[in-house]
Amino acid sequence: MVTPVELAPDYYLHNFRLLLADIAKRHADLLLCDEHAWLTRFAALSHPAACLLVRLLSRKGEWFRADKLHYPEIGALPLDELAQTGFIRLAQPDWPELGALLTRPEILSLAPHLPRSARKEALLDELANTPLPALPFVCLQVLDKALLARFLLLFFGNREQDLTEFVLLDLGHYRYESYPLDPASRLFQSRQQLDARWALDEWQTQWLVERANTGPEVAANWWPTLPARSDWPPLARRRERLQLALARDLERCGDDELALHLYADCQMPPARERQVRLWLKRDEHAQAAAMLAGMTAAPRDEEERAVLRTLQEKLARALGHRVPRHRRPEFPALDLTLSPWPGRVEEAALTALAQQGWHGGWCENALLGGIFGLLFWDALFAPLPGAFFNRYQRGPADLYSSTFAERRRPQIAAAWAQLAAPDYREQLLLRYERKQGIANDWVVWDRLPRSLLEQALGVIPRHHWQAMLTRLLFDVRSNRSGLPDLVLFRDGEYCLVEVKGPGDDLQPHQIRWLQFFAAEGIPHAVCRVRVASDD
Repeated sequence: MVTPVELAPDYYLHNFRLLLADIAKRHADLLLCDEHAWLTRFAALSHPAACLLVRLLSRKGEWFRADKLHYPEIGALPLDELAQTGFIRLAQPDWPELGALLTRPEILSLAPHLPRSARKEALLDELANTPLPALPFVCLQVLDKALLARFLLLFFGNREQDLTEFVLLDLGHYRYESYPLDPASRLFQSRQQLDARWALDEWQTQWLVERANTGPEVAANWWPTLPARSDWPPLARRRERLQLALARDLERCGDDELALHLYADCQMPPARERQVRLWLKRDEHAQAAAMLAGMTAAPRDEEERAVLRTLQEKLARALGHRVPRHRRPEFPALDLTLSPWPGRVEEAALTALAQQGWHGGWCENALLGGIFGLLFWDALFAPLPGAFFNRYQRGPADLYSSTFAERRRPQIAAAWAQLAAPDYREQLLLRYERKQGIANDWVVWDRLPRSLLEQALGVIPRHHWQAMLTRLLFDVRSNRSGLPDLVLFRDGEYCLVEVKGPGDDLQPHQIRWLQFFAAEGIPHAVCRVRVASDD
């Protein structure tokens, strides 16, 4: 494990320069003239000014009060330098922006004629059209703030990660796998791709704001403005997810015709399921049957496979056929009645079952997910184009794409061969030791101690691992959740146990795993924990 270190006072400037150096080295050909000029101007800043700018860029919003900025490592704020070099603007904002910088008492001190009992929002409404007052502090606006977001998008390939990734690495919280980063591995290969991704993200942000304020009925207005379809797969997938969301909103609002049109133009689930449901609703049984036949022959993910029986029965009923009723699935039970317990019900169940000779661990998805991550490590970190484009990734960017397994056919075949080898247990334990602590989206190191891994590999048969991993690989997004809470061992046997406390019930994805266990002969049980009465 990496030993944590104490950060330098200006650690954030160091990390920001690492980001800019990578942008300049690997993405220079994608930058516009004004972006190159920004990098040049930043490099010429004094150390205090560069520190302050990075601090401001890392904070939310564009407007700030100078009297609220206190950074001991910077000292006196170099506002004039940042203003003269065009990074900030020293000015007084209009009321909407100014109001966000003021407290309610400060507003009343600037406008004492207003009722003192009014809320801050009401005070600002009263002041909206009045002249701006003289302020006892300096305000500043950070310019070109969107530039940082664009640089982060270039570096990380998403808008979720930020500069804190560098901090976690500096602190020794994470280590990352080594993989080559060459020009061909970067996400964006052209400025057109970057601009198209940025435009789609901005569209999504604005749509979600209006949807939150107005409701799903805005979909009809927003659908025509959705950016055009792209032949670049990463962008095409993001756009299709947004089109599906719009279609679902149209369906909720009763615009079935337009919803069907949008669904028919999508390949991603649940587009086919929604079309079948709408055709059944409209009594268009032939269309529903044709689509359902295609789904049955080749389901695209676990959710689509799981809904087949429901849709087939709906179609049968619509055609006048009798459909037998299904009994609620039943699973082996390990029921417990316990006195009130502190903490989580899973821990209480584990303790109580130990009195019956069972021992093991509370690992939920960490056991099978960990085996998946260890066995398919080389597949997960195969340096394929578009999979890795910065050194802070816990897995490939295309993990959840429909082409994940196909693109890694040789590595996945090698992993299955390793599982078939006589020494597969030793090889997995060896990889566990060699990779210990390296960030892997599938291996939760603190939830998978070596002792538990050893015991699981020693007791659970190879063919059970193969069956579970095959199902997981079929749809890694859907099937990585819903696994039982506990893995228990007793007298050379094992059992995967889902724990349910009072008032809790099995969820659909948990039921699917339990039904799979039953079909494959994998030991499983549901442990329902009840609270003992006072009698």
